[in-house]
Amino acid sequence: MIQTITLQGFKSFAERTRLEFSGGVCAVIGPNGSGKSNVVEAIRWATHGARARELRAGRGTELIFHGSGGKAPLGLAEVSLELQTAQGRLNLTRRVYRDGTGEQDLAGRAVRARDVQAALRGTGLGPGGLAVIGQGEVSGVVQAEGRTLLGYLQEAAGLSRAVGARQEAAARLLEAGSHLDRLRLLLNEREAGVARLAQAAAQARQHRALEARALTLDDALRRERQTTLRRELDTAAREARAAELRSAELAAGVGEGAARVEAAREAAQAARARQEAHAGALDTLRAAREA
Repeated sequence: MIQTITLQGFKSFAERTRLEFSGGVCAVIGPNGSGKSNVVEAIRWATHGARARELRAGRGTELIFHGSGGKAPLGLAEVSLELQTAQGRLNLTRRVYRDGTGEQDLAGRAVRARDVQAALRGTGLGPGGLAVIGQGEVSGVVQAEGRTLLGYLQEAAGLSRAVGARQEAAARLLEAGSHLDRLRLLLNEREAGVARLAQAAAQARQHRALEARALTLDDALRRERQTTLRRELDTAAREARAAELRSAELAAGVGEGAARVEAAREAAQAARARQEAHAGALDTLRAAREA
């Protein structure tokens, strides 16, 4: 139930105007052009029951008081509703500024349009509600198709909040199912990736083990080669020492042989000298004989 409506800068309401509604039937009476329909349009606009072009305005900024009767144009249009619902008192305010920006407050807290519509479900002012019916709309309500008429009945019976909650829950479940399917695909991809990484890790471990084994074998081979070379060097050193000793012995033998050869040469020269002396004596003796 609407308790109060406060308008400022909305269409023809240049000054801040507050309308209070008591129990029973209340009527807004005035001549043509006094703004009676603007009150209804303010309710529909504040509750997101109609868009700007449905309120005889091309865009939201055209709802702002543009100045008339010596009054200057305003920079914003604001409509506040105070409602009494089954859940308690509800305060709702909507504003639109000259630059085209807008905002809405619910119980003094900035909210979105869907939050406002959710809070108004079951009050008759929510989506599909019949609390506000304009001229020429009665026949449309009576002749509405089954699904639309069912929505009207649910709103009138106060069931639209539960129905909306169920539909929202179903939509969330469907969305969650879609997310779950994508997560399953992602999980399968991740599991395949983990399997590939596990295989790569196993190959890397095997590669490291083979590298370590190769390094161990290479080190052992180098050690064996060093040991073999050390043994060969020791053998060569011994052979060199033996060769040196043998060379020294041979050198000593060569010296003795050279001395003997020299002595034999001297003896041969002495023998030749003696032979030559004997030959000369024989020649002398032969000549003497012949003489």
